[in-house]
Amino acid sequence: QIFGVLGSLVILGAPADFLSNVGTGVRDFFYEPINGMVHGPTQFIEGLEAGTQSLARGVFVGVVRGAANVTEAVNSNLAGLTADDEFIDERKAHQRMITDARSRGANKSIGHSLYLAGVSVVR
Repeated sequence: QIFGVLGSLVILGAPADFLSNVGTGVRDFFYEPINGMVHGPTQFIEGLEAGTQSLARGVFVGVVRGAANVTEAVNSNLAGLTADDEFIDERKAHQRMITDARSRGANKSIGHSLYLAGVSVVR
């Protein structure tokens, strides 16, 4: 039951985020072609392309973010169930290190991101 309660709290935010991303895509899917139609047939095609891309991006980002949020909730819950304070402290320290690195802009390249992923797997 505890997983159900904690998981539902994260899942409640996921639909809002998903709807926001998809909503922007749907708006652009209709707005861009209509706006282009006013200016001419070439701009209509360009607007149709831009609107379709925005819709696809909105759906993709919404699904990926939702899955990431649920995965993080499950991960945190499983770590808490270990009842190993040393492991939990190490995990929190590692998460703080990653957050600090992101705020400093340390992982701007894909190579550096892959390096951090490799280091975390080795640990």
